[in-house]
Amino acid sequence: MSRWRAGGPGARLRSKACARGRAWRRVARLTRRARRYQEAKALQRSGDLAGAAAALDALCADFPAAGKIWMARFKVALAARAFAEGRDVLRAALKKNPWNAILWQAWADLERSLGRTAVARKLYKKGLEANPRLPSLYNAWGGMERDAGNLAAARRLFEEGLVQDPASPRLLYSLGVFEDVHGDAARARELLRAGLAGEPRNAHLRHALAVSEYKAGNAAGAREELRRAVDADADHTQAWLLWAQLEEAQGNVDVARGLYARGCQARAGRGDARLYQAWARLEEKGGGVKAALEVYERGARVHARDVHLVVQRAALEEKRGEVAASAALYRRALLLDPHDAGTYRALARLHVRQLNVGAAREVFAEGERAVLEERVPPRRRHKLLDVRAQPRADSEQRLVLPALAGGV
Repeated sequence: MSRWRAGGPGARLRSKACARGRAWRRVARLTRRARRYQEAKALQRSGDLAGAAAALDALCADFPAAGKIWMARFKVALAARAFAEGRDVLRAALKKNPWNAILWQAWADLERSLGRTAVARKLYKKGLEANPRLPSLYNAWGGMERDAGNLAAARRLFEEGLVQDPASPRLLYSLGVFEDVHGDAARARELLRAGLAGEPRNAHLRHALAVSEYKAGNAAGAREELRRAVDADADHTQAWLLWAQLEEAQGNVDVARGLYARGCQARAGRGDARLYQAWARLEEKGGGVKAALEVYERGARVHARDVHLVVQRAALEEKRGEVAASAALYRRALLLDPHDAGTYRALARLHVRQLNVGAAREVFAEGERAVLEERVPPRRRHKLLDVRAQPRADSEQRLVLPALAGGV
């Protein structure tokens, strides 16, 4: 029996066997968790949100320290537009994981999207207490303060984030765009170039730098940055749009037309509806009404439910004097979005121009009822909860080119 005494070879063998057993049991437990998680995600993808919620609730109970599972459960609540339920999920998750900064940010992002800025501010602060080195927290909080008009607070948060992570492409992008719009344009370009030094194929940084270069009068530099942006990411719609608009502003209409066409081949041949809209406007401005209608037709084949394409085509049909076609398209747009006040106004104006005042009154009354009855929560530009997502260009910076079209 001496071989089993403490410290003897038998005891060591037994200890190793027990350790191997514990390791295998842990592997088996994690394997079961991964399988159950994938089953829940499959339910969500199939549209069975209730089933996915039930499966993830069971996983959260079995693995309360797994922040990824709590986040997945929260996103199911968001997909069902059950915002109060999502809030409850995060509250329960944080009771189990009070130092998970990403969960704090998710809750703050939710409150921000619902317009509860003061609550979101407190939650962002809690997240930074949990992890003061998380760049996405500084970026999200700074973005909220920027959108609220608190520019000094926004700049301070972006800069504090860069103190924690000086090479963060996300923060260099955000502060660069912020300075380009609200502050020092030269510093903006320095920040964006610093981001590109770390990520030379980051199309968002390239696009933002192109906007800044164009504003500074450097059309050639902007063109080169946009070329490199679409080379890095052929699906970057904003880069295609800006490049085509730049060429159009420079009088290179054929080049612009070609860029719109190339951009529309992106995203697996579907392109983006905004590219079709801009391309059709280009054709219309040049007097090519038939070509514009052909572009709208192409866009409608791949973006049949895009309201803006339908409304823009309806306006063109109205200009051509095709009243019946225009009215039908406006009605189609209202089927796609029955709460859009602009479409009701456009249809009512169409009736007024035809001296059909009674029909116009009916449309105005219909629109008023639809808008008052709308129960859709406020729409927000930023994307909720995707802490890995690259930031999109500041809206003011994205729209700067049309305002400068004659200035270079």
